[in-house]
Amino acid sequence: MPGLPETVVTDEQSRKTSVRKAALNVPKDRALLGLSSVTVIKKTEPVAAGALEGVDPFRFGGTRIVPYVGEPTLVKGDDVSLYFVVFPEAAASDPPELLLEFLQEGAVVARSTPALPTADDKGRIPFIVPVPSTRFAPGRIEVRAVVKQGSHSTEGRAFFAISG
Repeated sequence: MPGLPETVVTDEQSRKTSVRKAALNVPKDRALLGLSSVTVIKKTEPVAAGALEGVDPFRFGGTRIVPYVGEPTLVKGDDVSLYFVVFPEAAASDPPELLLEFLQEGAVVARSTPALPTADDKGRIPFIVPVPSTRFAPGRIEVRAVVKQGSHSTEGRAFFAISG
């Protein structure tokens, strides 16, 4: 694949455009362990009463996840939560394990190993992780989510910034 795929976002009101290149991970075999994009949650809202169950990847039970588009800058002390979906190997005997690493300027500044719940009836594990932003110095934070199950592993990344 020549180069990295680009995402271009334009704010129609301010007429500002942002371009970001990022690695794209496309698993060869969906029967293996998988991980969705790791997103920073902007807000949550209730799903409308009577709404039909659909394939909305940002629906978490009766809640709709609204992610930031792009890389948010948050004020130290703001609530920060991450959302992603783990797709465990159905045939595996071991449950998937999650490692979260938080990096600033390439150095790991925090680690967490939250337990994942069991998969839902569709074989997915949607997961919301609250992150205390007070733990970080101002600057750009890289979140690395690594999921391991048996001999397989997969990872995803998200970014946000903390202002002083």
